[in-house]
Amino acid sequence: MSASALFDAFNYTAQQTTDFVVVPFGSDDTSISSFTPPSSSEYVSIVDSYYSDAARIKGMGENDLGVTFSGTVGDPLYDEESRSLLRDIIDGVKSDSARHGVPFNARSSGLTLDPSDVRNGLLQDLGLKRTEFFLFGGSPPQYKKHTQETLLEGTNPNAAFGKLCEVIAAAAESGLNTEVGIRRGDRAAGQLATSLGATSVTEYPLLNDDEGSRPQANC
Repeated sequence: MSASALFDAFNYTAQQTTDFVVVPFGSDDTSISSFTPPSSSEYVSIVDSYYSDAARIKGMGENDLGVTFSGTVGDPLYDEESRSLLRDIIDGVKSDSARHGVPFNARSSGLTLDPSDVRNGLLQDLGLKRTEFFLFGGSPPQYKKHTQETLLEGTNPNAAFGKLCEVIAAAAESGLNTEVGIRRGDRAAGQLATSLGATSVTEYPLLNDDEGSRPQANC
């Protein structure tokens, strides 16, 4: 799959934002039966193509939220291999002096990160400016209810909830711009995220919610 095809397939600009979202580790498009993640150099080309559009960049002005790495099948911060790929992409883009100021962000479950490493600057060392974690429940029972079908087999939901809270707090303590995504209308999760140090909270409709609009910023 060419870089231009990937650019067409895996980027969108969310409502009221200007971040470029790259899905490196899978796609929800079932027509792609065998997805092979591109190399770091291909991703660098994708980002370069996006920022080479002079009209788009002029329209952004100072509102460029940068490049966000996400994944519908997988997690850009899943393991050392994934994080190494992320680091290589960011380093590759920033090697061009014209792209040195591009901000990089990631969306993650947070469940495979070590809170101690995060507290000691792991995510900043990757070159990230902002990270969003997903806290779909303000208590262990609620978290289990909304994640039991998506957690890896053998994962204890109660333990996962506790670890995620630790990771969010650790990221905030490290000084990283730490955002949290919650289920739409989940006031308890929003309050918990804020108490853990989240700089902002965004509500998302889940698959079992009534059909809603695109994600909206809240809190």
